[in-house]
Amino acid sequence: MEQGKIEVGVDYGYREVPKQTEPLQRVRVLERVRTKWRVEWIDPNPGLQDFIRGIHLVVEWRDRKVFLRDEASWNRLLESSDTAWSGFDHPVSHAAEWVLNATAELAEIGKSGVLSLTPAALERIAARAGVEAKVEPPGFKDRSGVLHLGFSQALALAEAFAAAEPTTVLLDIDEQERNWEIEARYSYNTGIVRLFQEYRAGWALVRQWSGWDRAKTVRDGEIERLARVIRNFELMLRREGHEELARSLQRNAKIG
Repeated sequence: MEQGKIEVGVDYGYREVPKQTEPLQRVRVLERVRTKWRVEWIDPNPGLQDFIRGIHLVVEWRDRKVFLRDEASWNRLLESSDTAWSGFDHPVSHAAEWVLNATAELAEIGKSGVLSLTPAALERIAARAGVEAKVEPPGFKDRSGVLHLGFSQALALAEAFAAAEPTTVLLDIDEQERNWEIEARYSYNTGIVRLFQEYRAGWALVRQWSGWDRAKTVRDGEIERLARVIRNFELMLRREGHEELARSLQRNAKIG
């Protein structure tokens, strides 16, 4: 708990190792002495008193049930998300994070690939992506109202958003790539060059999700078709004796 929220006379759940999942011990805060708190144990060892740091008081005793429920839900989600998440440095993780950042919502992929955001943010992103705003198990809403989604759902949401708003996403990563390329080109720091090379794979994935490769193929095919039309027209003009017009067409169309 935050130090500023601890109150004298209130019962709390105590843990010797705050981050470990272990049974809560019930203690009552008696007073604050400098940087520590004097507490009395209610259960176990009733009557025992000691000085402890505030970090060991993890939750108010009256809120312990929802705290333990959230803790169990969080652990199940981490276990599930770990199987789908390849780590912070993987191109898929980078790509999903960049796409969600482009939404301009507070949607952060954190520990073990878990996406945390408010229900309102999920509603807005899902609406723009054209998908249903739902929480897929083992995702859950915690006691503060924050949603926590597994990496598989975060990835699906990112891919859908990129496909729905390619311009939004591509503008963002194009700027990233330009800035990193300049930094890598003129930097003597080999770490920056290595990061730039790693990030390229993530940028390529974002472009793939956004349909950039498909659009580029269509565009290149259309350019090739128009080039053939112009070439055939030039040949027709030459056969009809319009040499000057054919040369003008060749110059303006840059047909070699």
